[in-house]
Amino acid sequence: PADGRIEQELAQIISGLRSASISEVDCSQRIYRILCALLFPQPQTGCHPDNEIIATAVQYIGAHLFEPLSVRCVANAVSLSVSHFSRLFRSRTGFSPHEYIMLHRIDEAKALLQSTSLSVKEIAFRVGYRSEVNFITAFTSKTGLTPTQFRKNTL
Repeated sequence: PADGRIEQELAQIISGLRSASISEVDCSQRIYRILCALLFPQPQTGCHPDNEIIATAVQYIGAHLFEPLSVRCVANAVSLSVSHFSRLFRSRTGFSPHEYIMLHRIDEAKALLQSTSLSVKEIAFRVGYRSEVNFITAFTSKTGLTPTQFRKNTL
């Protein structure tokens, strides 16, 4: 059940913070898993079919995050029109599919900036951006820091 997973993740975060043994990356990843468990509970018998569609879409996004990924690709993966899928995704998650993909890519970039010495350009391409400039613009817009500033502030 989602409640058990959430409680376990929260316990790990609290324990790690108390002992100062949890990294910011690990803490962020645990919080991300908690949010996913809350937004996309595991399908249960009698569960609304729209939730299963969104869960499938989120899994598809996660599996293809580092490839060119459009909302059309994700909509096709769940056999819906782009407009219907976009409305459904926003109604269930609070995010447009494009925004969700972009935020997920930014989160992955944060982890790479903190845990590797890859260049900003290499990270941009690794997380699915086709242009370093577009990546830097999106990252700065969402975090308030350039990727280089973010890396310096977290080291």
